Amino acid sequence: MKLYSLKRPSRSNRFCGPAVLSFLTGQDTTECARWFRSLSNHRGAVKGSSEKNMLLVLDGIGIQTRQVDLFRSSGDRPTLTTWLRDNKEIRTPGRVYLVVAGNHWQLITGRRYACGRIGEMVSIKDKRVKRRARVRQVWELTLPLSKLKIPEPPAPRVINKSMSSTTKAKAKRLQDKHGNTNDLWYEDGCLDGWTRYVTCPEWIHEDPVDFHYCYDWEAVVDLMEKYIKEIGTANDMRTHDDPEASFLTQVRH
Repeated sequence: MKLYSLKRPSRSNRFCGPAVLSFLTGQDTTECARWFRSLSNHRGAVKGSSEKNMLLVLDGIGIQTRQVDLFRSSGDRPTLTTWLRDNKEIRTPGRVYLVVAGNHWQLITGRRYACGRIGEMVSIKDKRVKRRARVRQVWELTLPLSKLKIPEPPAPRVINKSMSSTTKAKAKRLQDKHGNTNDLWYEDGCLDGWTRYVTCPEWIHEDPVDFHYCYDWEAVVDLMEKYIKEIGTANDMRTHDDPEASFLTQVRH
């Protein structure tokens, strides 16, 4: 199997599950996070991903998994260093292993290592690899059909113009009340005909959502209200003067 470079722009999902899928497919981590919601039982923002859901997503995109090791008891789990040493013979170039070690998703192929924390393909001896992490489970990944089944992105919703006008006005009121008054609003030059990107305010330390692209004003209002709820009070937001704190930014090509 081929591994790709991690595709994770500044506003994309930052967690290790979608990162592993990006290494395997070459897709943006935010798109990979969407697969957890469409192909598995995951609901809400993708911050942690269970083994069950990961296997469902891999199956959904055409990657087969074969369990190589399972260490049920914490006392029996080897360190990553030990597992690498004991499995030299099967760690040949082209064979890809998905490893759960230290509650973290990671990929190993030959003498190369990749994970979302490091963000690139490195040597298994790289100092950033947590080699003392305990291995819980390992699968070998294969692509029998030699072609990934990349799910199609959702089609943009048909916009009700009268409802859109009312909702746009609500978004504008929320922006004026809780955002930065210098924010710019655009009606054209947007991705896919009509797209807006709702920005997480800088002072929210942990973003409660992982997909910021909106295809109508209803989705814009929904994300803005989630951030307002996260802050707790409108006054906290109004007193913050950071120009990066505004909610809505243009999505350019």
